[in-house]
Amino acid sequence: MRLVVCIVLSGVASAVAFAAGGQRIASHGVQVVIPAGWQEIQPASDAPVTDPLTLLVAGTHGVHTRASVCQLTRYQLPSGGAVVVIVGWSSVRAAGGGTLRAGLWPLKQLKSVRSHLMECFPGRAAVADLRLGRKLYQVNVMVGSRATAAVIAEALAVARSFNRTR
Repeated sequence: MRLVVCIVLSGVASAVAFAAGGQRIASHGVQVVIPAGWQEIQPASDAPVTDPLTLLVAGTHGVHTRASVCQLTRYQLPSGGAVVVIVGWSSVRAAGGGTLRAGLWPLKQLKSVRSHLMECFPGRAAVADLRLGRKLYQVNVMVGSRATAAVIAEALAVARSFNRTR
């Protein structure tokens, strides 16, 4: 029981520290909060993909673009690093419709990463699909093979901080 209490208190303390010391970054109508040591990354070209488009990328030091046939994995990350890639469709209709309930609620499910979740990325990742208004977004987290629990927690917190600016 004490172990559970310590883990919960540790998570709460991390979340409070993250929120207090974070920097808000925004691009293309969306935003996230990043902790010290993280930076906004210039998105790689989406070509030949035209919908969805990459709206915002944030990562740890050392993340940079690379060639890849897959839109979401055009980022090279250090083995101990992490990246959050946010893509958005032009409309719910363009994304194929669907019945996803509107709201930020899917972000609450970003609590852990797991292997082989994303096409073209063999490492650990987490993904949340959400609908806000008439648009669909996908928030993607990818972590390096040697990312610590603290880096993973930061990456998931960055992803959960996602919101629109307009």
